Amino acid sequence: MGLTVKEHLERTGFTMAGWDANKGVHEPTQSAFVGMFKHIYASCIDTSFVMGADGKKFEDEVLTLMKEIKYPAADELSKTKLTAAGSQSHWPYCLAMLEWMVNLGNQAEIIGTGPRSRPDEIEDLQSLFFPYLWDCYDRFWQNEDTYPEEHAKLGVRFEEKDAAIERELKELQQEHVKLETELADYLNNDSPLKIERSENDMLTKDISKFHKYYDEVLVPKLDKTKKAIERLVKEIALTEKEIQDKDKRRIDLQEQVNAQEMSAEEYERMLAERNRLSKRLEVLGEQNKKAAGDGWSLEIAIAKKQADTEDRISKFNPLARSICLLPFKLATGNVVEELELTPSNPSTMLQAGVDIKGSFRRQIETLRSQEADKYRQASKKRLTMQEEYEKLQETLSDQEAQLGSDRERCEALSRQAAEYEKSCKSVQERYKADEAKLEKSTYETEASGSVHLQQAESRLTSLQLTAEHKEEEWNQQRSRMDEDMLNFVVLLSKMKGDVTGQLREIQAAVALKSRDD
Repeated sequence: MGLTVKEHLERTGFTMAGWDANKGVHEPTQSAFVGMFKHIYASCIDTSFVMGADGKKFEDEVLTLMKEIKYPAADELSKTKLTAAGSQSHWPYCLAMLEWMVNLGNQAEIIGTGPRSRPDEIEDLQSLFFPYLWDCYDRFWQNEDTYPEEHAKLGVRFEEKDAAIERELKELQQEHVKLETELADYLNNDSPLKIERSENDMLTKDISKFHKYYDEVLVPKLDKTKKAIERLVKEIALTEKEIQDKDKRRIDLQEQVNAQEMSAEEYERMLAERNRLSKRLEVLGEQNKKAAGDGWSLEIAIAKKQADTEDRISKFNPLARSICLLPFKLATGNVVEELELTPSNPSTMLQAGVDIKGSFRRQIETLRSQEADKYRQASKKRLTMQEEYEKLQETLSDQEAQLGSDRERCEALSRQAAEYEKSCKSVQERYKADEAKLEKSTYETEASGSVHLQQAESRLTSLQLTAEHKEEEWNQQRSRMDEDMLNFVVLLSKMKGDVTGQLREIQAAVALKSRDD
C-alpha cells in the first residue's frame, strides 16, 4: 500500500529535513506525516491551497478537507489518529488516506476535465458533437434559442475532420500501391531468401567439390611434385659434381691441348663441330619451349572440357531424377544418387562401377519403352474421351434449343412484369400522397407536444433546484451533528481519562493505607 505513495513522492521531488523514503513511508514521524500530507494535497487535489491559512489546527483542517473532497473513509479518521499518525495502530488509516489522494490525482490526470479535454477520435465521430452540445447548452441557459455560431464551428470541425480523413485515405492508398508493387515484385521474382539459399547450395557444392578435388587430385600431385623436387635436387647435386669433374677434365685436356701443337684442319673441324652443337642446342630449346606451351594449352583445354562436363552433369542430374533414372543401383550393389566427376578414377572420371554406355543406356531404353506404352494407352483414352465429347456436343445443342424457347417465355413474362410495375407505380404515388398528409398531421401534433414538454421541463428544473437546496441544508445539519458528536466523543474520552486517573489515585491511597495498617 505504501509503494504508490513512495513512488509519487519520488516522482514529484518531495524532500524535507531528515527525510528517508523507506523509513518515512513505513515508520514516519509526526512532522514527516504533516509534510507528506501537505505535499500530496497540493500536488494532487488543490495546488493553490495553503495549509493553516484559517488559523485552524492541522488535525481539524485535515478532517474538514477530507469531508469536502468526499473521502469514503472520512468517518474512520479522528484527531487522535491524526495527532499520533506514526503509531502502529493509527498509521494504516493515515497511509490509506494518503494513497487515496494519490490515486485520485493520478486518475484526474488521465481522465481530463470535461468533454473539451477529450481528444477527437476518427472512429468515434460522436466526439465532434461534445463541444457543440456543451456550448449550445450554455447558451440555452442564457435564454437563447438559436445557435448560428455553434453551427458554423461544427461545420468547420467537420470540414477539418473530412480533410484529415481524406489525407489519411490518400496516404493509405499510396501505401497500398507501394505494397502492391512490392508484392508483385516478390511474386514475379524469386525471393531474396530463395536466391541466397540457391547460392548457398551452389557454394556448398563447390566447396565439397573443391575439397574432393584437393584430397583426390591436388594432394597426390603435391606429393608427386615433392618427390620430383627431391629427385631433381639429388640430380642437381650429382650434375654439379659431374660439372665440377668435367671442368677439371676440361682444364686437364685444355692444358694437354695447349701443350700439343694443333693443325689448321683439326681447328676448323673442331670449330665446325662446335657450331653444329650450338645450332642443335637452339633447336632443342625451341622444341622444349613449344612443348611447354602445348602442355599449358592442353591443360587449359582439359579444364574447359571438365567445366563443360560438370555443367552438363549438373543439368543431367535433375532431368534423370525427374524420369526416375536416378538414383541408380549398380551391379556391385552400391546406389548412385547423382553423377559427379571423380578425378580419383582417371579411366572414366566417374564413380567406380558407373558405365554410361552399358547400364545407363539399358535403363534409358527400358524407360523409353514404358513411356511408349503409356503414350499408346493415353491415345486410346483420348479416342474414348473424343467420342464422349461428341455426345456431349449433341446434348448441348439440344439444351441450347430448349434454352431458346425458355428465353422467349421469359421475355413474355418480363413484358407482363413491366405492365404490373406501371400499375404499382400509380398505387405507390397515391400511397406517398397519403403518407405526406399523415406526416403533416404528425408534425403538428409533435409541435403542440413540444410546448407541453418544455413547460414540464421548466417545472422539473425548479423542483430539482429545490431538492438540491434541501439536500445542502440536510448536509449542513448532518455536518453540525457530526461535529457535536465528535466533540461529545472527545469530552467522553477526556472524562474517561480523568476518571481513570482518579481511580488510580484512590487505588494508590488505599494501597498506602493498607501498608500503614
